[in-house]
Formats: sequence, structure tokens, C-alpha cells
Amino acid sequence: AGDLAEAADGPAAGAPAPGAPARWTPVVCASPPVSPGAPTKSAPAPGSPVAPAVPAADVAGMDPPVSFRKPKGKRATRHVYIANCGRGLGDTRESISRRCAEVAVPVAVYVGAGSVSHVSFATVEEAQALVDACKATLDWVLKFAEIEGSEGCAPVPDSVASTSSVVVDGLRVVYDFVTEEEAADLMQEIDARPWDSTVKRRVQHFGFGFDYSRLQVDVTTRVGPLPEFVSAVVGRMVEQGHTPETLNQLTVNEYVPGVGIAFHTDTHSAFEDHVAIVSLLSGIVIEFRRPRGDAKTSMGRYHRGAPPPEGRQLERKMVYLPPLSLCTMSGEARYGWQHGIAARKTDV
Repeated sequence: AGDLAEAADGPAAGAPAPGAPARWTPVVCASPPVSPGAPTKSAPAPGSPVAPAVPAADVAGMDPPVSFRKPKGKRATRHVYIANCGRGLGDTRESISRRCAEVAVPVAVYVGAGSVSHVSFATVEEAQALVDACKATLDWVLKFAEIEGSEGCAPVPDSVASTSSVVVDGLRVVYDFVTEEEAADLMQEIDARPWDSTVKRRVQHFGFGFDYSRLQVDVTTRVGPLPEFVSAVVGRMVEQGHTPETLNQLTVNEYVPGVGIAFHTDTHSAFEDHVAIVSLLSGIVIEFRRPRGDAKTSMGRYHRGAPPPEGRQLERKMVYLPPLSLCTMSGEARYGWQHGIAARKTDV
């Protein structure tokens, strides 16, 4: 199954987008449990709708009407005001994000029409690093800012397009993979079955049992085949080349406001290369992270009980999963990054 690590204090990722239904219920499928010596399957064939290939420094961004103000008490925040920067001076979202990425990669870029723009980071420390780095420059003038009406929450993309430039190799997002009618039928079938409340979020498992105490699939505990009500959706994944020919594990996770999942990489020893997520009801922002410089290192050595060392600068990517979408992770996205969802109730 997909999001398997036990829910803990969530990461600085995202929560349901404003105006969306409060409940996000992904149906998560995975490849069969790995057999010793079994070959790793290749990634889905190209040709599916995916985020465009752009330099890694390009990030999600939103233009105003987001309104910023001077923070109370002149405190440091995750948001930075940039004077002498904007469309009126020839700046673009890409040029601003590339320059910021020399210090820290922003999670959102707000390009002003005139000569003032704003950028937001995942942490206050990253914003402070940019302010400090630009003190000696003669062009940009930087100050901290905050979003009006917010309490320092992370920005949430207001459309799929606002994260369409975020690239994580091996990650694919297919929009409108299921219809609203299919989603409603799936939810009806799901809610008619008993939920497991062993962990902080409610779950349902099909295929094999999962031991949350060991974060491992129990291949000796067969809980039955995948239910008939998901056969059409799973069949379409296979037919369109998004997943391997055989899927035999499925987990339904329910995320209500205030519930998330800790950063994790899905168990290497339990599952093969492909993990698929179908999002029902509301959309959500999922965050991918890895220590800088670890591009060739498996993130499987880090988990909720042994996270990356404190002080290690992390590379972060925010990706919005809209309702009705299919997200697949293979290769680098599957093994080279951790992913997580914030456990909080509100966003901007």
C-alpha cells in the first residue's frame, strides 16, 4: 500500500485547499510484495499527462491577489518582500525562483506587476538565509512579510497549474483519472465497510494485512483479494500503462482536517517499484523531501523513527494532488524521496 508509516506530527506540507471538501480519501495501490531476487519493474511508458520538465529550481507559484503585510513586531517569517523585483522590471517567476534557489528553494513565488514581489519558504530559517544573503546586493531590497489573515500557515496552490512546474523524477500526476460519479460510487462502497482506527487516521486494507508496529506488510496474513468495486479503476491503471500488470495490495486512508502522515518512504522490502494514489473528495498538497546532495542515496534509511540528521539542509517539493487525480511514484520518486502530509486544520 502507499502511505504506510503510522501518522505522527505531520510535516510542513499542506492541507485541503480552501473551499474543498474537508475530507481527503486516497485509494492507494501498490505492486506485489517483493520476492527475494525479483527484478524491479520499469517506470510507466511515457505519454501520460505529467508535469513539464523544467529545471529543479522552478517551483510552484501564485500571483496576487494574495495580500501581504508587514509582520507584527518585526518578527522573522517564512515570507519575504522583495523590492526592485517584478514584471515591470522584466522579472518572471522562473528567474526569481532560480535566484532564490541559490540559497534556498521557495515553495511559492508571487510576481508583482510593478517592482515588488514576494516569495515563501517552507521554514523561517530558509527565508532568513535569503534575507541575509541579499544584504550586500545593490538591486533587491528584502524584508519579512506575512499573508493578511494568516497565522503563518503554508500557502496552498489554488489550482493544479500552480504546481504544474514542480518536478520530482518518477512522479506522475494524471488529472481527472476518475469521474465524479466513479468517486461517489467508490466512497459509497468504502463507507459501507468497516474502518480500522488503530492509527490516528482511519484505514481499510485489502490484499495483505499491515503491521503498524513494525511498519511491515504481513505476507502471511491474506485479508482477501482486491474488492470488486475497484476493479475498473485498477484495470484502467494497468491498461493505460501507469502501473505494472499485477496489483495485489490496496489501502484506503482517510485524512480529515488535523490528520496527516509523517515523512516516510514506503517499505522497500514489502513493495516493488510502483505506488499509485487515487484522490477522492478534496485535493491536498503532498510534500517530497530529501537531504541536499543525497540524490543518489535511497531515502529508505530514513524513517519516522530515524529522520535525517538535525541541521541537514533539505530539498523540498510541494505537489498538489487535485480531486479525482491519479498519482504514481516509481524510481527516484519511490526510493529517493520521502513524502508526507501536514497534520493541521487550516491553511491560507
